[in-house]
Amino acid sequence: MEYSKRAILVQRRLPGEKSYLHELRELAYVAGYVPVLEVEQIRKPDPAYHIGRGKARELAELVKEYNVEIVIFFNELKPIQSYNLSKLLGVDVIDRFQLILEIFVKRAGTREAKLQIELATLKHQLSYIREYINLAKRGELHGFMGGGEYALTVYEQHIRRRISKIEERLRKIREKNRILFARRSESGIYNIALTGYTGAGKTTLFNKLANENKYSDGKPFATLSPVRRKIKINGVPALISDTIGFIDSLPPLLFDAFYTTLAELHDADLILLLVDSSESLEEIHRKIVASKKILSDIGVWEKPLLVVLNKVDLLDLSELEEKLFSVRKLVLKDVIPI
Repeated sequence: MEYSKRAILVQRRLPGEKSYLHELRELAYVAGYVPVLEVEQIRKPDPAYHIGRGKARELAELVKEYNVEIVIFFNELKPIQSYNLSKLLGVDVIDRFQLILEIFVKRAGTREAKLQIELATLKHQLSYIREYINLAKRGELHGFMGGGEYALTVYEQHIRRRISKIEERLRKIREKNRILFARRSESGIYNIALTGYTGAGKTTLFNKLANENKYSDGKPFATLSPVRRKIKINGVPALISDTIGFIDSLPPLLFDAFYTTLAELHDADLILLLVDSSESLEEIHRKIVASKKILSDIGVWEKPLLVVLNKVDLLDLSELEEKLFSVRKLVLKDVIPI
């Protein structure tokens, strides 16, 4: 049986900002951690520890009291903050970006997905290396990454070379996919892409439409690379694609690294945006807004798009009518319940 580390989850937020600890908890479970405590603080970020220094000392006591082995922050940590926290707490400290990468590593099944994950990891390391070099120049490393400025510069050059190679490989994959889509379009095959917030049920719907049994556990990021299958709709051939799920405040490095996957949506003749109707209206709205932002950022929100209200069998009629009305008002698009 695989051993699971006990974790404390932490979020620092400003007054009025939403708590995302519930989503961080779900991600932690998927990554294999066991959250035993959640800590929140409302304040501006501290340059040294991100949370306040008093709260950091309190966190150190909680780590000992609850026998915790890792602390996971929702907030993105700067290298010096991560280092200071690890030193003070005596355990590993990661942020949401690193947590998501761990999940991706576990779930990557294709060469493309593995390249995308490596690219995101290297770009993240590069941002750390830059700060390490700045600290080394000022003589403020104090023992971490202690190889000195020269060693860090050499490592930075190595990372940049590797990033260039991966980006070129992904560019070729993207170009190959575009050629394939162009050929299918010329042959009259209609392209449909399933998208939506992670856990909305995209893969389950894909399996039903394509008569497949693709892995789906209802947890975040079951799909990392697009999966395409030919189907027939009223006797007309079509190609349906299952794509990576969205999350709120998708880290920019992950967005960039998974451009190849998201580019699948550019080639679609129709986008089906799945929404989990069994959740509260507040959650539905939050996830639609997050999905819309990503779709707008990559320039596909104005393409033919149908919002699919999924899991309506879990609602009574009045709930369904309320949510249909609310979602239609929010998206100003056609919405269908299934």
